[in-house]
Amino acid sequence: MPFSLRSRFCLSGDFSADVASRAASLRRELEDRPWMLRPEVAWDAQRVRVTVEFGSELPGPELREMLVLVQTREVHDCLSRTRTSRARVTIEVEDSWIEEAACEARTAETGLPRGASSREATRVGHKRAC
Repeated sequence: MPFSLRSRFCLSGDFSADVASRAASLRRELEDRPWMLRPEVAWDAQRVRVTVEFGSELPGPELREMLVLVQTREVHDCLSRTRTSRARVTIEVEDSWIEEAACEARTAETGLPRGASSREATRVGHKRAC
């Protein structure tokens, strides 16, 4: 049964003006990449950060850490394509977990694909400044 690796990234740094439109631009950039499954971008005003979450196909569990690094580079690339200023932004992996990717149909109750209930939460401490 195929699996996907879903990761949540936190972007922190100088988010001065127009954060909402920048978050929308980042979401569009993520959505333009078909290998990024169900991307989500949200502004957390209370913690002054942007949260990015998406999944990627996971060929095998032994490739998990390598795929998190690839996902981090993808976030960095999307961010660099949508940024208008040179302010320093740090990308941190907040969480990463494996989901079953057996069926892409969403259930009405959860909004998750059927079978995507197994969550193997693992903190992964990768950081990248750009």
